[in-house]
Amino acid sequence: MQTQRSNIIAVLGVLAASDISAGCKSSPEAVEVPTQAPRGGDASCRHELGRCGGHKPGDGACGAEPASAETGLPSDIFTELVVESGKFAEINLEMTKGAAVTVEFTSSGAPVAWNVHSHEGDRALIHAEGSSAADNVRFVAEKDGAFSYLWQNKGPGPMTLNVKMRGEGSVKLHSTHPAR
Repeated sequence: MQTQRSNIIAVLGVLAASDISAGCKSSPEAVEVPTQAPRGGDASCRHELGRCGGHKPGDGACGAEPASAETGLPSDIFTELVVESGKFAEINLEMTKGAAVTVEFTSSGAPVAWNVHSHEGDRALIHAEGSSAADNVRFVAEKDGAFSYLWQNKGPGPMTLNVKMRGEGSVKLHSTHPAR
């Protein structure tokens, strides 16, 4: 019995170290943005899961346009983006402490659930949140890191999202979901 238990523990350790998951599926509501590239040098983006990683922020490798050298951000991130019921849109940014981003958004029809968040390990930290059909949200980074603006359509049908943004200080576009 002891040998069998040791073998099981050894196999689980090998699986965990090799990034192989047996029967695990990511939650379809996952909205994580990794703060670093995945282990193993995986260079693929996972926009369908709301995650992107494995490349340099702003390099355009995931389909996101590289950030402008002048402002660091394109001003019209999403214009006339249709978000299906139960789906989300997200803008992922690299910011230095004290940098600020102001996002102005409108959604057609019903209010959209929104938040500004970051990640500390496996924990998502919500910095601001609300539900509205239109808003002007300003966020100032308390520390260097990755921060995300997220909009989720919790309505019964598709909605159109329009987003414009302005950055102050060192702000770079990492990626968007869906990729632009």
